[in-house]
Amino acid sequence: MTSINWLGCLAVAGMLAGCATWRRPVAANVDVTTAITADSPAQLTAVNAEHRFVVADFGGQTVPTPGAELGIFRGDKAVGKIRVTEPMRGRFVTGDILEGDLRVGDVVR
Repeated sequence: MTSINWLGCLAVAGMLAGCATWRRPVAANVDVTTAITADSPAQLTAVNAEHRFVVADFGGQTVPTPGAELGIFRGDKAVGKIRVTEPMRGRFVTGDILEGDLRVGDVVR
């Protein structure tokens, strides 16, 4: 009976260790304090300048189709352009950076 308990404890410890070490990666440049609401403009939530892609949150707005080219704005100033790509998950869209120096929080139009 003790060997079964020992194996059970080992299995549970392994599962707990796996659960404790597996975490979704979080980009360092994501501002989690910004809340996106249905009436908020779509904005960039992650920017990977090295691999030239972004993630945009469209909130309650209509999500564009893959291939659409969208302008990126910081305030009233145009700062870049992206092309919508796959994958798309609900209100979140990925896009390739076509031009510009984009930042988290920039608005998508």
